[in-house]
Amino acid sequence: MLEKRQAKRRRVCLHGSVTAGLTHAIIPVQVRNVSATGAQIRVADGALPGREIAFRVDRTGEVQEAEVVWRSMELYGLRFRTPEAHQPGSVETETPTDDHDSRLARWLEAQPTL
Repeated sequence: MLEKRQAKRRRVCLHGSVTAGLTHAIIPVQVRNVSATGAQIRVADGALPGREIAFRVDRTGEVQEAEVVWRSMELYGLRFRTPEAHQPGSVETETPTDDHDSRLARWLEAQPTL
């Protein structure tokens, strides 16, 4: 199968959480794999509160705005809404800065590839 991902995934077993905003509950999730552009998460109970969510990895404390792009049972695929996650040919409205070089991305780069 042809791999169409823009960034290399790393298999992980981390705890995290998601929410759709201040009025929605914070839902604990298991992070199964992650890259600079997205993640695969597992939601044990219930469903995610919406398509546009905030995603947090407990270990790093990093919060990413994300979009749910697929679902299969309790598994969800997320695409991060950051300059690194822009699709080829898209127009960036912001100039990347050190703020966009997230702690999560730096931590991922330091991890061994499985």
